[in-house]
Amino acid sequence: IMADSGWDADDNPIFRRGRRMAIISACWKVISTLTFSNGVMLLYLNALGLDGPTVLYLLSLQNVVSAVGLVPCAYVCDCWSRRRLALIGIVMVAVGFVFFPLGGFFPKGSMLYMLLIVGSLLVGMGQAAQVSGWFAALAPIVPAATRGRFFGTMRVLFQLTSVFMALLV
Repeated sequence: IMADSGWDADDNPIFRRGRRMAIISACWKVISTLTFSNGVMLLYLNALGLDGPTVLYLLSLQNVVSAVGLVPCAYVCDCWSRRRLALIGIVMVAVGFVFFPLGGFFPKGSMLYMLLIVGSLLVGMGQAAQVSGWFAALAPIVPAATRGRFFGTMRVLFQLTSVFMALLV
């Protein structure tokens, strides 16, 4: 389809901007992924005084919600809009992360648990929404000839951002 339109995906500034934004969004996603996987959230939840099973439940809840929500989000993505759903997912992750520091202002009790559970649910659904249309959104802007180089660059930058964020923590 792109060959018939006369647009060359390598030279088109709109496609180059789209590829650049995809790499930047992948690097931003590292922050939410690392927070739950490298021990930052574990330390924070322990500092709040939560017991071990509750901490494990809260740490795994985000992954379970993301796995369960991926297929429905992919269906919505096909019916609605890939970019719009990805942006909603990014906002949901950001709003979900706001609930975690808010929990620090409440004593250990039902309000604290509610804030942490809602935050985990929002982060999980946000990540599912962001990831669900990822490859479908990239297909029109990444030509087949440069797809390997693009995903290689994205993976290297993803890993460098991971290392940098881990060093900050």
